[in-house]
Amino acid sequence: MHEGNGLPDNWVPASVFWLVDESDYKIIGVIIIRHHLSEYLKFRGGHIAYYVRPSERKKGNATKMLSIALEYCRQLSIDRVLITCSKDNFYSAKTIQNNSGIFHSEDIENGQVFQRYWIDL
Repeated sequence: MHEGNGLPDNWVPASVFWLVDESDYKIIGVIIIRHHLSEYLKFRGGHIAYYVRPSERKKGNATKMLSIALEYCRQLSIDRVLITCSKDNFYSAKTIQNNSGIFHSEDIENGQVFQRYWIDL
């Protein structure tokens, strides 16, 4: 996927990383870093998506994962990262803000309000 070979239409090259608890090999979370933005991803989705197992939330895992992902974005020569989240997802917004995310705009898709944040690297 990171090389972009054989991707479905409208997909972009991306790298996927997993956060795993080494004591029991339990998956804590996943983060997807898109190497560039399609027209749709400029609207909704952005460069980075992340998910944390419900039992592992509110422990700083998402903030740490995003911090590491931003370092990887620097290696990809991405100098400005777009991240979106649902307006009602307070914890995701806080994770983005904890990593220097600046609120940019708000929009609606399929009746759901979402927000865009930019992080300058």
